[in-house]
Amino acid sequence: MKVQRKELLTAIQNNEGSVVEIATKFGITPRGLRKRIQENPDLKEAQLEARERLVDIAQSKLGDAVRRGDAWAVKFTLETWGKSRGFTKQIQVDSNTENEIVTVFHYIDDGRNPPGLNPPGTKRIDNADDK
Repeated sequence: MKVQRKELLTAIQNNEGSVVEIATKFGITPRGLRKRIQENPDLKEAQLEARERLVDIAQSKLGDAVRRGDAWAVKFTLETWGKSRGFTKQIQVDSNTENEIVTVFHYIDDGRNPPGLNPPGTKRIDNADDK
């Protein structure tokens, strides 16, 4: 049985574009569905839009977590979107402690961030080359 394009469009919109879920629902192979999506501009666009909506929801939830002060969300946001402000994650290996791996936030004070803002469990490293 050939699945109609309209049915696929609806399924893509209702399942965040999840190929495996949709293929299972219609009893077709994920590989066959992927091929059909790639060959049909309407289906491909629907899948992209469905995934973008899911990312928008995730971004909204991340914002909620940051506003609640959830440390993991603050850390993730600073490590990703805060890079332009100097928040980066660096892995340093200290040979004096048998190669213990330490995570350090490298904070560059560009005047836009509150002084002394350091995530819990981290320390500020001043580097004259960064100023």
